[in-house]
This record gives sequence, C-alpha cells and structure tokens, in this order.
Amino acid sequence: SMEAIDGDAGDGMELEEHGPIQSASEKALIAQGDGLGDTYALGIPSAKASPADLSWVVRDQNRLTRLDKLRVLFNNPRYSDVTLRPTQFSAQDGEPPRFYGCKNILAVWSPTFESLFYTNDQVGFFDGAELDVEASPETVELFLRFIHEGEVVVKLDGLWPLYCFLNTYQVVDLVDRVEDIMDKAVSVDTCCHLLASAQQLGSYDHYALRKCLNMLLMDFTEVGSTAGFTLLDFDILAAVVSSDELNAAEEFVFEACMEWLQADEARVELYLDGLLQHIRFPLCDSKFVASLDAHPIAARSPKLQDMMLAALKFAVNPRMKVSANPQFRQRKGGLYWKATKNNMCMDLSGDGFRTYLLNTSCDLIAKWKLKVELYQEGSVVVGIAEEGADVSQYVGRYSNGWGLGDNGHWYNGGCKCPPSVRHLCTPLCQGHIRISSGQVLFFSVNCDTGDFTVTSGTKSFTQRIQNLPKDTRVFPAVSVRSAKVRIFASDADTMD
Repeated sequence: SMEAIDGDAGDGMELEEHGPIQSASEKALIAQGDGLGDTYALGIPSAKASPADLSWVVRDQNRLTRLDKLRVLFNNPRYSDVTLRPTQFSAQDGEPPRFYGCKNILAVWSPTFESLFYTNDQVGFFDGAELDVEASPETVELFLRFIHEGEVVVKLDGLWPLYCFLNTYQVVDLVDRVEDIMDKAVSVDTCCHLLASAQQLGSYDHYALRKCLNMLLMDFTEVGSTAGFTLLDFDILAAVVSSDELNAAEEFVFEACMEWLQADEARVELYLDGLLQHIRFPLCDSKFVASLDAHPIAARSPKLQDMMLAALKFAVNPRMKVSANPQFRQRKGGLYWKATKNNMCMDLSGDGFRTYLLNTSCDLIAKWKLKVELYQEGSVVVGIAEEGADVSQYVGRYSNGWGLGDNGHWYNGGCKCPPSVRHLCTPLCQGHIRISSGQVLFFSVNCDTGDFTVTSGTKSFTQRIQNLPKDTRVFPAVSVRSAKVRIFASDADTMD
C-alpha cells in the first residue's frame, strides 16, 4: 500500500509532507538520498506555515512501479511502432520470429537505432514498419528483455553473439559489462564453447577469443579432453594441430582429432585426410604408428599408409635425412620427457640419479634449453644419450651417453663421484661451466660433425663427440638427484 504521513496514496508509492525549510541543516537533510529508493529526511513545517507552502513528494519505491509499466511494452504489438526482424536465422527453420519494439526506447539505448529513426529534422533513414537487425532471434530477445525488464540470464553460447550485437549497435551502457563477463568466462572447460559460438559470426578478433585460442595451443591435452572440444569448427582445429606452437604429445593430438571426427560421421569424409596431414607421425612412438592401420577411423583414409611408411622408415633408419615435410618438424610446445609425458622431470629422494630422455631425437630438434633447480645437495648431469641408455645411471656413466655435470666436468664412460671423494674423479675434461640453481642453459648439437655446445650467459662450452653413433639415434637427456629440470624449445618462453 502507499505510505504517506497523512494517508494512503496507492500501491508502490510513498508521500512525504514538506513545509518551509527553516535552516541550512534542514536543507542538508532534505538533500540526502539519490532517488533510488532512499528515504529523504522530511522538512519540518513551520508553525506559521501557510497552506500554500505545504508540498508533498510522491516517490516510486525502488522504481518498481515504473519497471512494471515498462515491462508491459516488451514485445507488445499493441504499443509498438516498429517490428524487428533478426537476419541471422536459418532458412530451413522457416520464417524468423518478429519482435515488437518502440522506437523511442530503442533510440535512447542505441545511437545506431537513433540515427535510423531520427535525425535533426526528426525524420530518420528508416521509414518502414519492419527493420532488419543483424543478430539471431535469441540475441534480439535478450537485448529487448534487458531494456524492458532490467535483467536477463545469458548462457555461455550467447555471450559472444550478444557482445557483437551490442558493439554493432553501440549500446555503450551494456557492452563493457558483457565484455567483462566474457573475459572472466574463459577457462579450460569453456574455451571451446566460446569459440564454437563465435564461428557462426565468422570473427575471432577479440581478446577473449584469442585467449581461448592460446589456451587450445598451450593446454591442448586438457582442452582436448573437455566435452566442448568436438564443437570446434574444422578451420580452428586444423589451424591448431598444424601449429608449431602446439603443446601436446603427438599421440594425443592424433587421438583428439579422431574423437572430433567420430562426433559427426559426416566429418570423416570431409575432413579425415585434411587432419591426418597435420599429424606429425615421425614424432610418435613407432609401435603406435605401426598399429594405426587397424584404427577404425584413420584406416579409412587412402593416404594413411604412405604417412605410416614414411614415419616407420625414419624410425628404423637412423641415417635417413629429415625431409622438408612439415610432418618431420618438431613442435615448439611438444617437447616432453618420455617417462613423465610433460616437460618437467624431478627427483626428491636424493638416493641416486634418475635419467630422463626426451621424446624427440636430435635429428628433429637441434637446439633446446633447460631450466635447472637444485634442492639441498642436489645435482644434475645434462647432455645427450642413445635410446637404450640405462636410466638408473647418470648421463655419461657409460659410453652411450655424453653429459656435463653441475661440477663442470664432462662425462662419457667416466665416473661422477660423490662429494666425499670428488677429488679422485677423472672425467674426460673440465668444461669450466658449472651449473647452479635457477640457471637457464642453451644446447645445440650437430649430428653430422658431432659438435655439442652448452651456453650459459656469456660462457660457452663445446665438445666434439668423436664416437657419436651413426647406426642409432641420440636424444636430449638429463639426470637429476634432488633437483628439477624443465625443457623448452630454444626460442620458447621459459615459463615458471
């Protein structure tokens, strides 16, 4: 009911009696509040006030009454003077729905609508009863509901279309809020959904969407395991799996692509060959490649056999030179230790060295870098080793490995003694580069000349390996004891 000092005045309304204001403090009291439902302090009528000086404030409590009246205008043909027709609508779904609007309301929210409906002469460019709107029916309804009701619920797949509409029609009071929501909505679980909603509009030129694309590249293993992954457009998926920046094991890249194809049978005929040509089979384990001719989806491609043959030839023939085919190019983000399946290896026990070999041989990656962290009494040996090297011993303990220790010694069949008897150690040579915690080391190897170079800051150490085998491949390797080592491509960022 209406609240008043001296009587009721109707639902949702409030009356306040005012008399002549007697002092500056009373004026200040009346000035309190912002009209958004705050209660004003009442002026105190003077004892000598005349009836002509009495006044009342009639206020809508929390503006609810006005919003209720405005809600009546939503999509109401009775009071409408323009019909909005969404243009982003599939013809196979029949005729798009129409929405009834009011020019005045649309104009005060959008300068674009204002220029269509009104000019300085009060005659706009639009003089018909039906106006095409560049948006889907769902987006138009969201906008109209908001300006008439003050609140809408926007689902994830509606964020980007709504943002595009608000940006196109210059709805400045709302566009920044939706953009902020969209930016905060980006995560491993949502990035594919956001990209899928954007593909219908054919534009990915926005920070939030570029953030989604970067997440696909950097966290492909996690993103590829989400339910939204199969919603991606082929062009997006092809661009990602063909990128040198992709951070994932090649076997997982293959399996993710096959799962995307399996989600829609029509995709197999259209896109199978296109995706297979981006898979770098020489980077996969040879046993994995050999089993692909029985894969239920991949085996349907007539090109698979040739790809498998090239990869298997490379695996069994160490003297085979790498071709210019992109399938033989190592991905910058695809470096990982075979045993850990990621770019980090570590040991916390301190009992002895544990050796890790990279997934990619030195034929495919000639340069890389390591970031070393040593714990208490920690130690590392960094270098290269043959595939069959004993991982329970440090790199260089036997002649099938070549390693530089944190003490600055070079090992190839030598002995890295414990600290108590280190003075008895007789390594092949002393490299004069010691490795300390937090250090970043750069490596390069030339399999033809046998030159192996380690660089740290301004210091560089090069060893020409005379006994580098020609009948087997060598891999970047590291041995850790109470230490942690991460590997990166030579030109990649060293992320913490």
